[in-house]
This record gives sequence, C-alpha cells and structure tokens, in this order.
Amino acid sequence: VFQELAMEEMEHQAKLELELMKLGRVVRDKGSGQGPHVTRMQSLDDIPADLTREEILLLALKKEAAAFRLYVEMLALAKDDHVYELLFALSEEEMRHKLRFERMYDALKARES
Repeated sequence: VFQELAMEEMEHQAKLELELMKLGRVVRDKGSGQGPHVTRMQSLDDIPADLTREEILLLALKKEAAAFRLYVEMLALAKDDHVYELLFALSEEEMRHKLRFERMYDALKARES
C-alpha cells in the first residue's frame, strides 16, 4: 500500500513539474525559499525508522492531510483554469489517500481490541 501511494505521490510531483514547464517556469531548488508561502511538509529525514504500525499510519494520516491543505492553498493562487483543475484533482486524491489510511488505522485498532 505504501509503495503504491508513494508512486502516486511521485506522479503528482511529475504532473506539477510538467505544468510549471508548460507555463515557462522552472522547478526551484527546495532551499530557495522564494515564491508564495504555502504549507511546509515535514522532511522524511526527520522521521524515526523504528515506528510502530500505528505510528506509521498516524504519520501517513498527518502527511496526507498536510498535502491536501497544500493543494488547497495552491488552488487559491492558481490563475490558469487548467492548473486549477489539476490542483483540485490532486487535492481530491490526497483526501482519498487520507480516507484509505483512516480505514487501515480503524481496522488495526479494531483488531487490537
């Protein structure tokens, strides 16, 4: 499941980078700090390697919610209809991911009780 979702996230990145190139923009280095302020995502380097299944699912829930907020914030900045539609679709996909993790978390908790 995590590998499948990771691939989807990489597709999200590719779609966004393609839209930037279509607009004649380049993808900035992560550390540039320029451009509009949007929600910042926690680096994977900051995540401990020894998390339990429950902790992994809670972290995944948190990251999907943050990704959803990021796309919604970017929606407010979109000036092009095509870009707006892409960001809207990506935000919906992030919400589906979050719901999937919620179901997995609920199933894990149900097995524990």
